[in-house]
Amino acid sequence: MMIAIKVNDIKFIEQHFEAVKNFFCRKGIKFNYQKIDTWIKVITGNSFNFEEIIKAKPNEFEIIINRVNAIKKYNKNSNESKYMFYVYKKFSSVNDKDFKKLKYGALKLIDNLGLRVCPYCNRNFITNTKLYDKNNKLYVKRIAQLDHFYPESEFKYLALSFYNLIPSCPSCNMIKWHNSIEVNPYNIQNSDDHIIFDYGFDKSINKTVIDTIYMSKEFEKNWDVLGLEKLYSIHSDYLNDLLFRIKIYNSLYKKDIKDYFNKLNRNSSKDDLDISESDFERIILGNYFIENDLGKQPLAKLTKDIYMQYK
Repeated sequence: MMIAIKVNDIKFIEQHFEAVKNFFCRKGIKFNYQKIDTWIKVITGNSFNFEEIIKAKPNEFEIIINRVNAIKKYNKNSNESKYMFYVYKKFSSVNDKDFKKLKYGALKLIDNLGLRVCPYCNRNFITNTKLYDKNNKLYVKRIAQLDHFYPESEFKYLALSFYNLIPSCPSCNMIKWHNSIEVNPYNIQNSDDHIIFDYGFDKSINKTVIDTIYMSKEFEKNWDVLGLEKLYSIHSDYLNDLLFRIKIYNSLYKKDIKDYFNKLNRNSSKDDLDISESDFERIILGNYFIENDLGKQPLAKLTKDIYMQYK
């Protein structure tokens, strides 16, 4: 995890649960809501029901998993387990007729979260796009993939759990695959809790390289499993450009530019956009650097860390 996923409205979780529940409440399906609810109660020793599994918070997953392991009634190859994963596959398909009727699916979940950039690496955009099919009909193409934080190969009973579904770029989803990591993006309050970037020099002392001055013990597994050290090593040019911008836009020059923009704002009409101090700094840096904006553009976390240390 590089940046946090913020759930800004509790109704998104309710919407997710209601859609899943309504799917299982349809007539004539092999495992209806009552059967799945009973199955969940059996494998958790009546500690949890289906609704609680779907809505479980990130810090509750380990409790659920430990309970299931203690009861020893769960079989990942059981018919109920396979059906849970089958429903997830329908949920994740943009063309599934059943979830289309419910007006909900993976595409809607990702839209609700409002993420533009992969939370695992903060390197790649995951915004949707619109394309035309062979009949010249416009449709939405989902760019983001959904990673199961707790792999569905082992934990099929969590396959539809809201906080277990992580929108990610194809690269991170492919690299992580069925591996486990420690830090769930939904469980992060501040990106500095787990990693702070810095820079150093290679052995020749002629080339700057991306480095870190802090990494939490939990995040080390994310860093290693996702191969982030190697992935970030290719962004030395971006780092050099960022350091150059910070250097040339010294405090005196920034003050002159800021005074100029303030003068423009005073003389502008009410329909013109005001430029705030943070907007001005973002223009200089060419990226976002405020904690709440890190999900808007690739490498914003790196930008924030370097800027805050060397501005």
